[in-house]
Amino acid sequence: MKKNTHNVSLTLGGTFLVLFLLALVTYIPLRAQPVASLTDPGREPDERVRRFFNDVLAGKGSQALDDLLSASSEREALTEVKKKLEDIRIQCGNFRNYERHVVKSVGEDLVFVQYLLKCDRQPVIWTFTFYRRPTETGSLSTTSSPWHVIGLRFDTNLDPLLQTLQSQTR
Repeated sequence: MKKNTHNVSLTLGGTFLVLFLLALVTYIPLRAQPVASLTDPGREPDERVRRFFNDVLAGKGSQALDDLLSASSEREALTEVKKKLEDIRIQCGNFRNYERHVVKSVGEDLVFVQYLLKCDRQPVIWTFTFYRRPTETGSLSTTSSPWHVIGLRFDTNLDPLLQTLQSQTR
């Protein structure tokens, strides 16, 4: 079966920020938040992803993407993501269910949420990157700032997931 990787960058910082985030995800060990103790920073991003998938399963994928990425200023990228969502449905089959794989955070203001979208023919790995920007007051606490999606990736290649699982068992 053909394996595709669909990377869509929804960042304001351009190529450097995309490369930085990819390097961060790939090379720096992240502190996992156990499911039982999902408090900030992981709870709100995880709830937003669950709402997103519930809408996708209800056949409202375009609206789900609009809601999830409403703060994104890159409307062209949003249109591309909507097209790729439909391409994934055609390639992998109807969307049937979803399951959380991991929620990881770097500090209190950067969260990676990864889910498995279960389809008729094969699953799709979705990774969402959320960032909570510093407040304008210059305060060190950012817990009152809203979460923004700064990265979205979905992938039909399951090999990276297998490698992650294998490295966790060593």
